[in-house]
This record gives sequence, structure tokens and C-alpha cells, in this order.
Amino acid sequence: MQIRACFYDTVGLCHFADGTPESAEWLAKLLSAFYGERLSVDYVMEVGQEILETELHFNLAAGMTEADDRLPESCSRNRCRPPTPPFPYPGRRSRRLSPG
Repeated sequence: MQIRACFYDTVGLCHFADGTPESAEWLAKLLSAFYGERLSVDYVMEVGQEILETELHFNLAAGMTEADDRLPESCSRNRCRPPTPPFPYPGRRSRRLSPG
């Protein structure tokens, strides 16, 4: 999902359009229609991976460290409405890259 999110950011799409593995297929079809050429899901994921790596390199060059790479404490304490649990990925687990 993180890789797709990078692609969504790049083309200016809302993240609420995501949520399923099929959204990468939807995005490939949307971009294929826009550009008039067939773009595969693999291409979308490859570009998303490149964007993510560029963002990470930029952050490192800007002086960010692992200590900066964390969610605010409120994400693990506060609940959203309707009643739902806090963000389910505490600590280091939230810093791993998602495969899709």
C-alpha cells in the first residue's frame, strides 16, 4: 500500500481511492486511459517503488534519522469515531516498507 500511496501522491489522487490490492490495477487502467498507452500494474508498482526510494534518500540527505521516522504518540493512544482501536502498528513495525 505504501508504494501505491507514493504513486497516488505523484499523480495527485486521493488516498481514499486506495484500500485493496485491486486498486493498483484500477490505477494502471486509469493512467493507461489518460496517456493512451497500456501501463501495467507492474509498471505502476515499479514507479511507486522508485518514488518511495527517492523520498527516503531525500529524507536522509535532509538529515532525518530513524528517531524522526515515527508516528506521533497520539496515533497509538487516541481512538477514531466510530469506536475503533488505535493505529495497529506500534513502533518499529510501522517503519518497515510495505510490499504493495
